Amino acid sequence: MLEKLLYQYFGYSSFRPGQKEIIEQVLQGKNVLGILPTGSGKSVCYQLPSLIQSGLTIVVSPLIALMEDQVYQLREKGLPIATYINSHTSFQEYLHRWEQIKKGKYKLLYVSPEKFQQKNFLERLKKMKVSLFVIDEAHCISEWGHDFRVDYLRLKKSIQELGEPPVLCLTATATSFVQKDIIHQLGLKSVQQVVTTFDRVNIAYQIIPVQTIEEKRRTLFQSLKQLKGAGIIYVNMRATSEAITNELKMNGFYGIEAYHAGLSPEDRMIIQQQFMREELRVIVATKAFGMGIDKKNIRFVIHYDIPNSIESYVQETGRVARDGGQGIAILIYQQGNEDTVLHLIDSEYPEIGQIDWVCQQINQHLINSPIIFDFETYSSLGLTMEKLELILFYIEKENQIIWRREQTQFVVTKVMNDPIMPQIISRYFFIRKRKRIKDLEAMRNYITGATCRREQILRYFDETVKQKPELCCDICGLKQLPFETGEFQEPQREAFHWQQELDRLLPLREG
Repeated sequence: MLEKLLYQYFGYSSFRPGQKEIIEQVLQGKNVLGILPTGSGKSVCYQLPSLIQSGLTIVVSPLIALMEDQVYQLREKGLPIATYINSHTSFQEYLHRWEQIKKGKYKLLYVSPEKFQQKNFLERLKKMKVSLFVIDEAHCISEWGHDFRVDYLRLKKSIQELGEPPVLCLTATATSFVQKDIIHQLGLKSVQQVVTTFDRVNIAYQIIPVQTIEEKRRTLFQSLKQLKGAGIIYVNMRATSEAITNELKMNGFYGIEAYHAGLSPEDRMIIQQQFMREELRVIVATKAFGMGIDKKNIRFVIHYDIPNSIESYVQETGRVARDGGQGIAILIYQQGNEDTVLHLIDSEYPEIGQIDWVCQQINQHLINSPIIFDFETYSSLGLTMEKLELILFYIEKENQIIWRREQTQFVVTKVMNDPIMPQIISRYFFIRKRKRIKDLEAMRNYITGATCRREQILRYFDETVKQKPELCCDICGLKQLPFETGEFQEPQREAFHWQQELDRLLPLREG
């Protein structure tokens, strides 16, 4: 029965490992935590049940580009069952989409996690029959995951307010500790866990050590000359993304563009779609690129900079060869590159003086007397929204405040008379930094280790290698590139007007 529906709606003749088991548990109304590797078809695990069940399926997604792409892909398959609401949705579109949801036009609603902080949004949702609550990239809910988001921790209360519908948590990378923390943070009971292998047997792993930045660049250029097909080059900083892209273009490479969070949403969307349509061969990107991108024929990922954790590395390399063909993950390692990552880790967290200032502002207020932290004030002190959010999160953890974010403002209410101690809040950040540094050390040990790369990765996730593929890694004797070399041929295409292109790429304007 399920196989028939899978073919009818999605054109697949069989399920991938883990998919059917998750779907069967979901249809029985059970809470499920699914750990499926990147590219294993996690979206089918909730899209198919949404077509079978009555009611609305809510999908919480951390990236706007991801949810827009999912809606677009469904419509391309002839399934106009989904829409999305996020910070880019205009008020007019917001109202129109709610009307369509109430009429039953949509079975799937993709939502950014911060929307659950808005009372109006949650009140509207309470009036709907929510049959399934999906949390995509569920590792974001764990403080100890590699991409923690404060907004994800609010989801527990939202689920309770919606009458505790069945919950499906999905992620590609979570250690056993993070898996337990996801369940704990959501307060889920009787959770069915479906964990497939982390082993991507069709990906070969290669570490190339270099001594200087010049050798590092030469190695990158040489790799691109040899490798065939589409690929992603990962870097840690926006400036590096731009510099490497410009240098590659100056040296005769084409079909290459930079991608990072500093680009406008329109530019990011255009670059992403050009890559999907084979109009670009390579994206030089920060970690902002790749999550939820369903491009199956990526043949290689090159890490030009050291990743900050093994979890990040596995997620990013997992974007290779989703079509089942052969791919390779190359990491160019220059000793000392860790210093840049350490600097980035340090810059993510507030300074002691900034923590003191926030605590002082709250301490000066009476209980139940709201205080507003406006953007102009806290940004003038060097605080970003993300840093202030973390400070408030840890003060809330001490049960001393309640707070909410409204656009760029934070509304905070003090609920205890006891003074907030900056030293206690600073301690939380110390623990977080120590964990991040430990993750980086594990990544460096992987790079410099003398044992099989695949064995090291799987051991990190409490798994063992069942059978090594012929093309495994450089430690096991990878003597050749795992596929034919050759140059990328830029496709011939007619010139087009950028506004027309944007209109084509934004088919989701409704009303």
